[in-house]
Amino acid sequence: MKGASTGRSWTVVATAIGSVVLSFGTLSPFQQGIAADAPRSPQDSRFESLEQSMTDNDPTAADDDEFKVVPAAAWQPPLMPAPRLQNNVPLPAAAAEVARRRNFASSRETARTTLKPRESTARGTTDAADMLRKSPSAISTGVQRRSPIVNDPRVQGSRVGQLPTVGSYWLPARIDLDTVLSKFDSRILEEFSIIPGPFSASHGPGFHFMETRLRDASRFDDGQETHAASTLEYQANGAQWHGRQELWTGDENWGVRAGYSQRGGDDYQSGNGSRIPSGYQSGTGDFAAGFNLDSDSRIDVHYLRLDQRRVDLPGQAFNINSLVTDGVDVVYRNDAPAWCDQITLEGWYNRTKLSGDSNNTTTPLFLPILKVIDFALQTDVDSMSTGARFAMTWGEEGHLQSTLGANATHVRQELNEFVTFMTNASFKGNSPIPRSGQTDVGLFWEMSEPISERFVLNAGARADFISSEVLEDSANLAHLQTPPGTNDSLASLLGTPQFNRDFFPWLAYLTGDLALNDEWTLTCGVGHGERPPSLTELYAAAPFMFLVQNGLNSITGDPELRPERMTQLHLALRVESERSRGRVRAFHSWVQDAITFEAAGLFSIQGPADSLQLRYVNTDLATLSGAEAFGEFDVNDWWTPFASIAYTQGTDRTRNGHFATKLATSTSDTKKEPGIRGDSGPTTGGSHEPLPGILPLESRIGVRWHSSGPQPKWSLELLARIVAEQDRVALSLLESTTAGFTTWHVRGRWQANRHCLLFAGVENFTNKQYREHQDFRPVGPGFSVFQPGASFFAGTDLTW
Repeated sequence: MKGASTGRSWTVVATAIGSVVLSFGTLSPFQQGIAADAPRSPQDSRFESLEQSMTDNDPTAADDDEFKVVPAAAWQPPLMPAPRLQNNVPLPAAAAEVARRRNFASSRETARTTLKPRESTARGTTDAADMLRKSPSAISTGVQRRSPIVNDPRVQGSRVGQLPTVGSYWLPARIDLDTVLSKFDSRILEEFSIIPGPFSASHGPGFHFMETRLRDASRFDDGQETHAASTLEYQANGAQWHGRQELWTGDENWGVRAGYSQRGGDDYQSGNGSRIPSGYQSGTGDFAAGFNLDSDSRIDVHYLRLDQRRVDLPGQAFNINSLVTDGVDVVYRNDAPAWCDQITLEGWYNRTKLSGDSNNTTTPLFLPILKVIDFALQTDVDSMSTGARFAMTWGEEGHLQSTLGANATHVRQELNEFVTFMTNASFKGNSPIPRSGQTDVGLFWEMSEPISERFVLNAGARADFISSEVLEDSANLAHLQTPPGTNDSLASLLGTPQFNRDFFPWLAYLTGDLALNDEWTLTCGVGHGERPPSLTELYAAAPFMFLVQNGLNSITGDPELRPERMTQLHLALRVESERSRGRVRAFHSWVQDAITFEAAGLFSIQGPADSLQLRYVNTDLATLSGAEAFGEFDVNDWWTPFASIAYTQGTDRTRNGHFATKLATSTSDTKKEPGIRGDSGPTTGGSHEPLPGILPLESRIGVRWHSSGPQPKWSLELLARIVAEQDRVALSLLESTTAGFTTWHVRGRWQANRHCLLFAGVENFTNKQYREHQDFRPVGPGFSVFQPGASFFAGTDLTW
């Protein structure tokens, strides 16, 4: 309880200090910094935030009052400028072409948060979600840290497995092991954007969107050039090493880039010295090639290869023995076609194969039930995504601009989970997600129109046809032999023999941006989006998955699930002045037929509930509401305090509604009938209950010291991360409260010369023993997962 009270007191302090900072100015329209919200006015890109300048490394640039921004893609690698690109020199046309965004959405999408991966070096990040976790300005997104290289993003209360990432439509192979962003080393992205709400029509059906863009190959306006870069990092807690080598070459009409990263680590220590299994080996190869077909058209090709081995996931039933991902993305763009102002065509293919098991010495420490009941678990997964997107745009930014397009995506997935009894090797059950596929064909339209000098109207809409089907031979689904030895068919487990489903989701939004004056901008909007059930939610046949806090859960799908439908109201205020930048956002969402979990039964051996049996279910109505803010203020040329705060509250408002699939006489025998959801599970819960997995209120307060100028040669940052107690929990899912905590971090960087960057820091330097709300903790016997204690890191980037 001491930790809880500490968390509350720190939260009050954080809110007060944050309010002071935000009173100077809190929102940023014309700053293209670490996290800049669209929509933007035409003058919005004049300046970069000091947060971004921590990793912009041209000490020779002049400190002019007004300067040109060199976009992220024109810098190779992300932290170092290419030769001849000075801050006060206009960007060459070819490099500017490379730097231009290639997404299909309007640049004025409301609430877009954009991260520049240049930040990753100064913060010692691993995958793309780790960059979200460590960036003080990424306020829309929480992160579940499963291991040092596996981090799962959660946007405004979204649940595990709900977020694909668009660009090339990446998705996790198995939602409790890998994640949508663990495939991307934070160094290889050109740009990473988050849209927290149904305010983009071009990204597909859904509620929230994440967009990843792999870095293009640079062209050089002055003839052929060749460059190279080397990175070396070390983190003491867990003996984690990272090395990267990158080469790139090209001229004004073509470019080629190739890079390889190798990461490795061992178990880390929590704040009290406990050893937490977290070893890993991970290699990432990335390649890009680009060609200008003529003065108006170009084609860019990207290839990504991820190879992970021996990844320990503490608190999980499975560790990853092998995960291999291959992805190819091809983009063609023409800026002067005959029938419109721009056309863009993109095609992609990516595939992930994963294998894992529970056969190690550490899993029984967290899940002793596996040893007691003599379970040995193995899993293999094959997941594939392919598709294409086409868009035509008329008009220019600052004038009436509209985009019309279409996309087609096909996803295929197969998951096997074999259970063997150590004392009965002849029994080998399988709890699969059978080989299944989902195809989406959609049309979208977006428009942005300046109604006056101060008001811009944005609108968008899309309609989709989605077909889901089981592709596995029906004979293989008649006898699954799920634990503890029952001979079940898929139809009996799922409660229906009708597996194939068709969905017709749609999305529409309307937002407006009002410039109150030269510094303040008000944005308000309303959006409606629909999300059909995923293949896991439809067809999972009781595999063990870590989906709620208490760990070892079996999960069963329901082919009769209805699509989720969310309507969101959004209000935002941004300010950008000479010395202050920031933003405040508030939202409220009504989610009809929200897909959530239902406690279908308990499995008890050693304790009151060693394993919780879950089923996916629609609840008639859930609500999500919250607010978030970020602000920074330049006290002078070398001192910048900053603060952020974010809170989301999620509530299941119809816990006493109908249960989609009601259990009959056993856990494997179900039937469709109206029932009261509150009658199932360990507790009744009543008519209202908090949604599971919602992160508590979080605040960050810090100060940054830096040399003067738009691109400081050195910087030092001190940051306190303050997390409140989370006492709003889903009791029916055995979710427990989490105490508040405060961790302190310090990090800095020094541009020794044009070719050498040095950086170092200490995370959690007070060696705090703490755990996040989504960390595993058993209800019965077993160890809990705690986060790392004090961790020193250092590294260098060399470019030539």
